[in-house]
Amino acid sequence: MKILSGYFKTGFYTKPVFNIFLISVIYALFITGYRVFISDQTQYLLLPFRKIYPGFCVNDWFVWGTSHYHFSFSYLIQLLYYLSPGNIEAGMFIVWFIFLFAHIHSLYFLTESLGGTFRNFLAVIFFLAAYASVSLGDSITHSAILIPAFMAIPVTTYAFAFLFSGKYKTAFLFIGLAALIHVNFGVIGIAVFSLYLFLNYKEIGFRTIFTCLAIFFIIALPNFLPVLINFNKSDEWLRLSYFVRSPHHYDPRTFGITEWLETIIPVVLALWFLIVKRENKPVIEVIAVMICLFCGVLIINLLNGPLIFYTIYVWRFAPYLLIFSYIILSKALLSELKINRNAFWMVFIVVSLLLISHHGLESGLRRAVILCAGIFVFNKILQYNMNYAVQTLILIFLIVIGNGYKGIDVHNKIEMMEWIKKNTPPDALFLTPPDMEGIRLHTHRSIVVNVKSAPIGVGTEMYEWKNRLEKITNSNYIENMEEKGFQLWEKLTEFYLNNSPEQIKNIMSFYNTDYFITYTDHKDFHVLTDSGFDKVYQENNAAIFHLSK
Repeated sequence: MKILSGYFKTGFYTKPVFNIFLISVIYALFITGYRVFISDQTQYLLLPFRKIYPGFCVNDWFVWGTSHYHFSFSYLIQLLYYLSPGNIEAGMFIVWFIFLFAHIHSLYFLTESLGGTFRNFLAVIFFLAAYASVSLGDSITHSAILIPAFMAIPVTTYAFAFLFSGKYKTAFLFIGLAALIHVNFGVIGIAVFSLYLFLNYKEIGFRTIFTCLAIFFIIALPNFLPVLINFNKSDEWLRLSYFVRSPHHYDPRTFGITEWLETIIPVVLALWFLIVKRENKPVIEVIAVMICLFCGVLIINLLNGPLIFYTIYVWRFAPYLLIFSYIILSKALLSELKINRNAFWMVFIVVSLLLISHHGLESGLRRAVILCAGIFVFNKILQYNMNYAVQTLILIFLIVIGNGYKGIDVHNKIEMMEWIKKNTPPDALFLTPPDMEGIRLHTHRSIVVNVKSAPIGVGTEMYEWKNRLEKITNSNYIENMEEKGFQLWEKLTEFYLNNSPEQIKNIMSFYNTDYFITYTDHKDFHVLTDSGFDKVYQENNAAIFHLSK
C-alpha cells in the first residue's frame, strides 16, 4: 500500500507509462481478446511441444524439426514450460500481454519520434481500434495469440522509432532482434533500413552505415543462416507452399479491392499532408522506399516471376505504412488551437465510405461516427490542460463503447478435446476434417493431415501434405484448383463431408487410422452408424466415430 500511495503522491498515475498499461488492458479486452491453441499457434507450437512432452503425437508423419525456422520461439516456449510447470498456457498469456504492452508503448515512442504528443498517440490508438482492422495487415496489428510475428512487431516498431530519432546503430540493433524473433521482419527490415541510410549517406557517413549493417548481421545470423542454407533449393515446393496454401503471403491479388483501398487511401492522405506542410522528410523517405519495394514485388508477382524470399513476405510491412499514416493524420487533424476542418471532413467522408463498404451500412456508420467523434473529443482535450489520466480515461471510454468485449481465454477446455485425451490411447491416429485445428495441441494425438499445419520448408513433406489432402478428400491436383488459401480450406472440407462410408473406410484402412471425426452436416452422417461405424462421442456440430469390431 505504501508503494501505491507513493505512486499517487508522486503523480505516477499521470505518467504515460501507467496510462499505456491501462490502454493495453483495454486493448486486450476490447480489441484483440486472447486465445491459445488456435490459428498459427497450431503450427508454431508443434516443434516445442514435441520436445517438451514425451510421446507427443507419436504416430504423426511430420518431421517437425525442419517444418519451420522459428527456433527462437521454440526455445521460448520450452523455457516457459520449465518456469511455469503445469501452467504453460498461463505463462504464454503473461508473455503475450508483455509484448502487447510493448506494442502499445512502442507506438507511443514512434509517435514521439515523429514529433507527436501523447494526445496524438491516443488518436493513433483510436485509429487502430476503430479503423485498422478492416485493412491489410489485420492479423499483425490485432493479434490475439502468441506467435513470432506478433512478438516481432513491437521490436520492429522500436527500430523505426530509433531510425527516425537518428539513433541508427540502436535502430539496426532492434531490427536485428526482430529478425532473431521472426526472420521475415529481418529480411524486409534490412532492405528498408539500408536503403534509407544510403539515401542519406552524406549526412550519416559510410562508416556508420557499415557499422549498422555489421550490428544487424551479427544478431540476425543465428536465425538467418538456417533459412539461407535451406531456402530456394526447389522453387516448385515453394510455389506449392505459398500459391496453394498461403497465397495471402505472396499474391497481392488475393486481397479484395476494398482492403486495398482501405490501406492505400490513409497512406495517400498522409503523404499529401506531409508534402503540403514540407515536414518529416525521414518518414517521407521511408514510406517512399516501402512503396517502391511493394510496387517492385507487385510487378514480379503479376508477371509470375521468380519466387524469391523477399517477395513472399513484403506485405509484413503494410501495417507500418498504416501506422505512419495514423500518426501523420492525427497531427494533421489535431492542433493546439482548432481542428483542421478541411482535413477532418476529407477524412470523415473517405473513412465513412470505406467502413460502410466493408461492414455494411449500420455497422460502418456506427464505426465512422465513433471514429470521428473520437477525433472531435481529442481536439477538445487539446484546448484544456488535462492530465494523462483524464485523457486516457476518455480514450478507454470511446474504445469500450465502440468495441464489444472480446474475452480472455487462458485455459482452453474444449469438451471433445478433453474426451479424446482421457478416452483414447496415446498412439491413436485420427482422420479429421481438413479445416479442423488444434487436435494435436489439445489432445497430444496424431492426425492424418489438415490444411493449416503444412511442413513449409521441406519439399518432400510438402508433397506428402498435398497427397494426403487429396487422398482424404478424394480430389486430384489441388494445385490446379481455382480456389486458393482460405477458399481452398472450405472447398476441401466440402469434399471431405461428401465422402461415402465406403470411401471413409478405404481412407482409414490406407492410413491405419483408429478414429474418424466429422461434422454433423456430413452427407451420410445419419447412416454412418448403420455402415460399420460406432459413434463414441458427439458435441454440438462434431462427432467421433470408431470402426465397429
